[in-house]
Amino acid sequence: MKHITAVAALPDAARAFAALKAHLLADHRNPAINTDTQVRVVLEGNALDMRCEGEQLMFSIEARNDNMLYFIREAVVEHLAELNAEQAEALLWSDGSAQASHPPNFQVLTLLRKFWVAPGLLRMTLLSPDAARLLHDGLHVKLMVPLQADVVARWPEVAPNGKTNWPKGEYRLVVRYFTLRDVRPDAQEVDIDVMEHVGGHVFEWGLQARAGDELGIMGPGGGLPPEPGRTVLFVADRTALPTVARIANLQTDLNAQVLALVPDGWPVLEYLGTSPWPVTPVNEHLSPEDLQALIHAEVSARQTDLLWFGGEHGHYRLLKQTTWPVHVKDTEVVCFWKRGGSRDAVGHD
Repeated sequence: MKHITAVAALPDAARAFAALKAHLLADHRNPAINTDTQVRVVLEGNALDMRCEGEQLMFSIEARNDNMLYFIREAVVEHLAELNAEQAEALLWSDGSAQASHPPNFQVLTLLRKFWVAPGLLRMTLLSPDAARLLHDGLHVKLMVPLQADVVARWPEVAPNGKTNWPKGEYRLVVRYFTLRDVRPDAQEVDIDVMEHVGGHVFEWGLQARAGDELGIMGPGGGLPPEPGRTVLFVADRTALPTVARIANLQTDLNAQVLALVPDGWPVLEYLGTSPWPVTPVNEHLSPEDLQALIHAEVSARQTDLLWFGGEHGHYRLLKQTTWPVHVKDTEVVCFWKRGGSRDAVGHD
């Protein structure tokens, strides 16, 4: 277990603590400690502890490995910068912070081949000499390609406070989140499926790229499969089906069902392959209200205890605000894209 600490001196430390605590609890509703001067959250074996003492904010991070340590430390610095940029810039950690030029979870992948794995879904198979490391800590990575196709990529570096410094100007990178559809360490290969999206930088890069071209990734981080034995309803459109497919490969001990939001006739069964769960195609143009009603009926009929959704913002927004039956203990409702946007179908900066 990795353990680091840092202290920020702030004249308004109590106000900053309250703001940081509110943000933390918005994402983590079951803190291990929650008082007027201390908050501690534990997630997937990692922990962040924050205390306010006089005019000081004291941070303590415990992480399973360097990858998770990096993610948590960077999040602390970014949120502190929103309140006091000067103190965030000056923050120093007990381990001396960044020692490497690139983030510890960064690597360059090389395109081996690409093909249309299903209508509107482009598969990129990439060479990863360190593919075994991608099997742990989550399903998703930050994928990055140059904004300008005619420049040689410059990759992110880590600042002394733990913040990531991204290339600027003509070397700016487009960064999006994507799911690792498959990881094959023995072959040093990774599959990433990209939804067709005119104007989407990563899709356009994949469409034009040739074998030997390089992109960068950071991660994995976040999005672990549900715990064994749970009763789960997966609701996913084509942008989120790669995640469902990966979960199906990793965690078969679930009482699960899949509602796939796809065009009529789209080969969802062929794409998911030997899915251990029943799959029901649903027209992707279903209104948010009709989808909400359908999900209500399904979770009630099956006594679902975990609702998992990945898809478009309109559906996401309504489902996020919905009150579900009491037997739905947990929800993972995630926006993968926004209709009418010019950005890639999956991910964000």
